[in-house]
Amino acid sequence: MSSFRGEPRRGPWGAWGGSNGSRSTKTPALLPALNMLIRPDYAPAWIRPKLMEVLTTLPLRPEGVRPTLEFVFAVHPTSTAKAAEAGAPQKRGASITMEALKMASQLLSGPSSSVTAEDWYAGIAPQLFQLLDSDDADIRRAVAYVIGFGILGNRKFGAPGTPLPSPTIQRELGVVAGR
Repeated sequence: MSSFRGEPRRGPWGAWGGSNGSRSTKTPALLPALNMLIRPDYAPAWIRPKLMEVLTTLPLRPEGVRPTLEFVFAVHPTSTAKAAEAGAPQKRGASITMEALKMASQLLSGPSSSVTAEDWYAGIAPQLFQLLDSDDADIRRAVAYVIGFGILGNRKFGAPGTPLPSPTIQRELGVVAGR
């Protein structure tokens, strides 16, 4: 696949290298901007699929998983309703509802259509494992949910009783052969 200019895609974080500006822009800044631009009334219809592709591959960037989780927790309707009562948006603790956790899990549990499963898990697995060792208990719980219920609970990618995923996915997720 190619970028907007027809150049081959490249970049250390996955499917869409983008311009130098998008690669140097930090993920927490890109998430709300892209989220706004994919709305039908903000960008022309012809560019929204490309913007959606960029948005869905942001977790593949170095340090892309944590900002994705925090963004979902901050903007999910069930989280922001409780945060509005507190007067300021929150990204942790009591404001992380089960619905927001399920949404974050859905976003991270399977690859976007522009990325192979092997590339997806190779990009996010190291970040997930690093976050499991985080000092932030809320992030640890969220990541454990994503891995346990999202990835390993997904019939296509690792639910118990289903055929094992490809060796690459097994290696990236550290799946033991006799599960």
